[in-house]
Amino acid sequence: DTADDTRECHVTVSSCISPPRDYAAWVNPPNHPVEEIRALMRQLYAMDPDLIPISGERDQNFIFAQEGKHQAILKISNADETEAYTRFQVALLEHLQQSALGLPVPQIIPSQDGAPYTVRTFQNGQVSTVRLVSYLEGSPANGPVTAWARKTGTLQGRLCRAMAAFDHPGSAEVMPWNASAAPLFNATFLASLGPELNHLLTPHLDRLQTVSLPKLRALRRQVIHNDMHPGNILLSNAGEISGIIDFGDAIKAPLIQDLAVSATSLVEAVPHAATKPLRDLIEGFISAYPLEEKELALLHDAMIMRSILSVVLGRVKDQTIPPKDRPRAATAASETGLRAILALRLPAPQSGHSGGCANE
Repeated sequence: DTADDTRECHVTVSSCISPPRDYAAWVNPPNHPVEEIRALMRQLYAMDPDLIPISGERDQNFIFAQEGKHQAILKISNADETEAYTRFQVALLEHLQQSALGLPVPQIIPSQDGAPYTVRTFQNGQVSTVRLVSYLEGSPANGPVTAWARKTGTLQGRLCRAMAAFDHPGSAEVMPWNASAAPLFNATFLASLGPELNHLLTPHLDRLQTVSLPKLRALRRQVIHNDMHPGNILLSNAGEISGIIDFGDAIKAPLIQDLAVSATSLVEAVPHAATKPLRDLIEGFISAYPLEEKELALLHDAMIMRSILSVVLGRVKDQTIPPKDRPRAATAASETGLRAILALRLPAPQSGHSGGCANE
């Protein structure tokens, strides 16, 4: 792709954005003073909570606590996030709450005047949306992958099924973690991978760009979570899934892309022992939400695309920290995961549902 191609894409296609330099703004969360935020909480929610900072890729986030009890998550959006995208996320959580399926997802907590979010101009001039969602108990699924892979796949399938009937104008907003829309094969984008990973990718590039990506974009589309990784899966003390959190990357995209995200994250967690848990994850998903053969046939390539995106965006974020601290652990895991996924032969699901997987 040429620079002119990229600019044209940026102007005419709402779900396509320019390569790395435009991504930097997305990994630069706000940093508003805590006292200013506490004053805002008193104004909006008539509460004076303890605010415990928690990391966020794009948002400024806090655990909202009172009398030592965690009660909610406060999210202050990145200044580049549109209000339309916030409205979409709010409407999605409300849809899931009203679906009566008992899915363990956060609920919107309205302000005193009943608003699900507030647009605020902060003292530094930045305009952000501010909202509260309920706090879900549990610990991130950082333990043995075999303990949560099938459960995650099943719950992810249930979640996708619940979102299939939901649509919203904001679901088409530009966001960086959309592998089927990102300019993955732009020369600038690929160059940021470095020579070693580019060498490993070379045998796959023509197929990915000219065959798999067009096929992927032609598959059935719906709203998906788009960020199902261990940090967003909460487990109870008994090892059951107690929560799915962080809908900040939700987007309307090919359904198989959601499974590709969780499968890619699984490989990153266990790059040298992924076969059995991957089969469990896939079988769990299709037990709750059957996939078509043409979707399963593209899963491996969809994982490669997601992995490319993870490495590139990870390296962009690494530029915000001192060189001596690079790469971050998450970026290193993405790089190892990409190598493993390129060498992977996906296991065929062993279930009564139709379909096999690519590269069996």
